Amino acid sequence: MVLLHGLLSTPREFGLISLPLQSRGVELIIPHIKGYTEGDRTRFTRWQEWVDAASEAIHEQVGVDRPFVLGGLCTGGMVAAAVALRGEFNVQSLVMMSPSFGYDGWARDRWWGWRKLGFLLGVDRWISIRERSPYGIKNEKIRRWVERDMEQRASSAAGPSALPLWGINQSERLMRHVVKRLPELHTPTVIMTSTEDEICTVDSVRRVFNTLPGDANRLVVLENSFHMITIDNDRQQVTAELLKCAGKIEHSASENIQTISGMPSKSPIGAFTPPDAQTGKLA
Repeated sequence: MVLLHGLLSTPREFGLISLPLQSRGVELIIPHIKGYTEGDRTRFTRWQEWVDAASEAIHEQVGVDRPFVLGGLCTGGMVAAAVALRGEFNVQSLVMMSPSFGYDGWARDRWWGWRKLGFLLGVDRWISIRERSPYGIKNEKIRRWVERDMEQRASSAAGPSALPLWGINQSERLMRHVVKRLPELHTPTVIMTSTEDEICTVDSVRRVFNTLPGDANRLVVLENSFHMITIDNDRQQVTAELLKCAGKIEHSASENIQTISGMPSKSPIGAFTPPDAQTGKLA
């Protein structure tokens, strides 16, 4: 299973589900993607470069013939879909977690609309948007831990503390490319979203989901999380759905999936930062 993290972020976004997946026998790969994984965010890269780099990483770590599940969180799901649409790999199923098919969620204020002016004026390479509460997390305890993490470093398990406007611009361009071409995708696809996603509404996700061809696709709607479903309240169900895609369980068994819910009180952030999570070499 190959999972791609969110926009300009790190593998830490999968820190709470990686061990449960591996303990059920999933060989998990979370690759470093040149120009997309956290690094120098002032260096401009286009979305096509993200897709090229993801394809290159998958080619190196998986190969072209070996069957595997390909998934991604938020923009990572868009990158995964763009890779699957190329038809270069033996993708058994595609999993898109919290895909942002539209920016119509409840947390977007009126200033969000001004981003397009920055795009048009070409100043998006010099402007950054700082993340703010609730950071895509409904669980208050985890949100507090993430907030402290963002104060101490440039990124957290919920993603970077600030995003360059050019990254948002390229993410939206990628989204439009994927939405336009999804009706051509014949890979069985699972889309997971939440009724309380503050970035993108379920209605927007459902409209895009209905354009997928075939009858092997599934829309999974979660009910107790915000955008960051891999670390929020529904992470057990997310894990169960990924295990189903990998053929490790036949029915939803989220109540039996052991996730890190009782985190150590002295160092809770450690749950997000196992040593391997920094490199992505989880297999």
